[in-house]
Amino acid sequence: MIDLMSRARAIEFNIRLTAEVLSQQGFSKAKTYEELLKSERRPPKTKVDKHIRQIFGGQSDRIILIRQCADAMAHADYSKGRQKINEYKNKYELKSEVSDDVAKLTKIENVLDEDGKQKDIKYELVSSDDNLILEEFSVFGKQGYIDAISEILGIAEKSLNVLVSDLSLKYGVLMLQRAIRYGDRHDLT
Repeated sequence: MIDLMSRARAIEFNIRLTAEVLSQQGFSKAKTYEELLKSERRPPKTKVDKHIRQIFGGQSDRIILIRQCADAMAHADYSKGRQKINEYKNKYELKSEVSDDVAKLTKIENVLDEDGKQKDIKYELVSSDDNLILEEFSVFGKQGYIDAISEILGIAEKSLNVLVSDLSLKYGVLMLQRAIRYGDRHDLT
């Protein structure tokens, strides 16, 4: 569950980093120090959906919906996540199978009930606001939604990689270039 939350949160973070790298291309394309000095310093500070529209163009509606799915997962809001995944499934292709079937969580055998009879207890749930977070996560997984969100997050990750491959390397280079441009100069003597 924590890995899924982390992966989902990384989508929005990487969208922001990609937008910064793309907006700061003047640094990367500068061939001389003078060109480097002319580059714009301030990176874009805007809402994520605006970044998405700027960098993904015709694919932006799809990526915005993926971001909404990811946001629900990052906040462990499985009800909203389920809703957004179903919305995604209705608009775009989704290979993962999802259902609203009853999820069998556990079975406790040979329990004495109040009549003194031995019985088995089955604990089965559907998605509900009455569920605990981990119960809802279990239902979410047993109904195929974990596979579905993994597939959906993979689409965003691949799309980001197409825009800026080796994002961490390019971001590191960008920071080094900015250090050269904006860092204080000190004599070594």
